[in-house]
Amino acid sequence: MKAQELLTYVEELVFKTSMFGYDKDEVDIQLDKICDEIEAIVKAKDKEIEALKKGQTIIISDESVRLKKDEEESDAPQPEPDEETEVDELKKQMEVLKKKLQEAQAQAEAAEKQAEEAEERAATAEKKAAAAEGRAAVARTKAMAEAAAKAESAAQTAAQAEANVVESTKASQAGAEATAQAGPQTRDEAYEQYIRNADLLCKQLSDIQSKQDSIIREAEEKAASSVKEAEEKAAASVREAEEKAAASVKEAEEKAAKILEDAQVQANEILAGIQERRAEEQKKYDELLAQKQKMIASLSDMAKEVNSLMEKVQG
Repeated sequence: MKAQELLTYVEELVFKTSMFGYDKDEVDIQLDKICDEIEAIVKAKDKEIEALKKGQTIIISDESVRLKKDEEESDAPQPEPDEETEVDELKKQMEVLKKKLQEAQAQAEAAEKQAEEAEERAATAEKKAAAAEGRAAVARTKAMAEAAAKAESAAQTAAQAEANVVESTKASQAGAEATAQAGPQTRDEAYEQYIRNADLLCKQLSDIQSKQDSIIREAEEKAASSVKEAEEKAAASVREAEEKAAASVKEAEEKAAKILEDAQVQANEILAGIQERRAEEQKKYDELLAQKQKMIASLSDMAKEVNSLMEKVQG
């Protein structure tokens, strides 16, 4: 039984009692029934308030909160806001928020994937740099080996030249001995021959040393040039790999920052929507609680009025 129906029922009971007389048993039964109905209305209202606290949808009856004063002012019903429309709007809003959360999650996963790809590219660049350094080391080793081989060849050439000088000296000495045996030389002639042989030997040794120094210097220059070229190539490869890795990491960081920024904006929008909905629910709760208090006060006044009428009837 609704509140308005209960009021009408009490008025009819009072009218019947005043017109047809007082029956104590019947009145007691009717009063118990009225009290049970009042208790049921209060419990239903408490359930509605509790459901509102839990965020559940409540369909409020058009007649459940109408007071006796409202009925006296106007017999026309005062409908509550369309709860079904609000429920549909809330469902739509929740679907939109859910979709935004899924999009934000997908964007975060994409950013994480891009970051992983950037790390992989950086690792590849590091491997390329290590390979370039390895090639440079191989080039240095090869250049040093070539320089050592050329130096060894120069040493062998010098040894051969020295052997040639020794043989030439021996040949000169043999020629001198043959000349001495062929005919006597004066002391001055022998001294001049010795000086010529010594000058020739010194010149040959000097030429050999110059050639050896030239070969070694050329080998060292070529080795240094090869090492420098290899180091420059390795440095260029490392620099290029580092630049590519830095660019990839920067691009991934920028995309991740943009995605996080968008996700933060969406999260703020979702939070604002939730807070707005919470405020609306709190407002409904406060209004429903006020209606309950008014209804209780109205029922209390009605009970007092019934008691007063019953006292008059009994009197």
